[in-house]
Amino acid sequence: MSTQDLDQSTIDSLFAAADSEQKFTAVNFQNRKSLTAEQMHLLVAANQVFGRSTSARLTSWLNVGIRIVMVAAERVLYRDHLEVSDINGMYSGEARFSSSATALVCLDLSFVSAIVHLVLGGPPNIPDSPESRELTAIDATIMNVFLGTLWTELNQIWSSCGLQAEYKSEVQFANLGKMFAQTEYLLVFTYEMKVGKVEGVLQVALPTAVADTLLRELDRRDTGHTQSSETRRILQSRLANAKHKTYLRSPNFNVSVAQILDLTQGSLLNCGIPQSTTAQFGIQGGKVWTARPAMRDGRIVAQIDGLTQ
Repeated sequence: MSTQDLDQSTIDSLFAAADSEQKFTAVNFQNRKSLTAEQMHLLVAANQVFGRSTSARLTSWLNVGIRIVMVAAERVLYRDHLEVSDINGMYSGEARFSSSATALVCLDLSFVSAIVHLVLGGPPNIPDSPESRELTAIDATIMNVFLGTLWTELNQIWSSCGLQAEYKSEVQFANLGKMFAQTEYLLVFTYEMKVGKVEGVLQVALPTAVADTLLRELDRRDTGHTQSSETRRILQSRLANAKHKTYLRSPNFNVSVAQILDLTQGSLLNCGIPQSTTAQFGIQGGKVWTARPAMRDGRIVAQIDGLTQ
């Protein structure tokens, strides 16, 4: 059919057919929850404490170098989290808060063999992981202890926010899809974890209710935070040694324009100020004191008399 054969009715019918085949879903971008720069700053600070304390505790327990460092924190739909994460290659467990909310923790399966090896008294030189195998009851028991220790450390940084959780048990792959509603926004922390020479990912996912409480309380603590007396003493000591610009000058006086135009090097000006007049010592934009200039050891000094009104 040539372009000449397309009359208006034919064109209308083609557009109608195209419209019937297209199905669009309206998107409300305001429903998308994300983290602000301030919230991210607070979460990074809190997780630095968690990473250091947990790494030290697990290193002491397993007698091998362990490092946990947060690399990401994001709000994400649960269905998207399941699609993006390599759930098949991870060991998953659940923890429960006192509010009955459930949290999800996942770590690479390669860590399971390494942790079991170390807990059972194996040498720090962790052997290469064998081919994937079915996990045993012993594996699950040891991982319960390991992840329980992990949650104990998390509780330390969340306790001031009124959040406490207890690790419960492993979550089977078939049950992961039922942990949260597919459209629920989770707060997901992703950590790089290293156990000896084994490296991988550790993830902690918090439901919306817990995440909102955590962010709200961290923000409240940050805005109302009072430094300890020792911290204040250190800050005051460091500030005391800082340099700040000040001035020492005579009171203002008037000079005729003719005198200013005739100024040359060596000129003498009659300031009209009595010799007994004190100078002013002050900080730009701050307080001003009366002071008496003098000389000592070849340098100008100022003896402070009092604060001016």
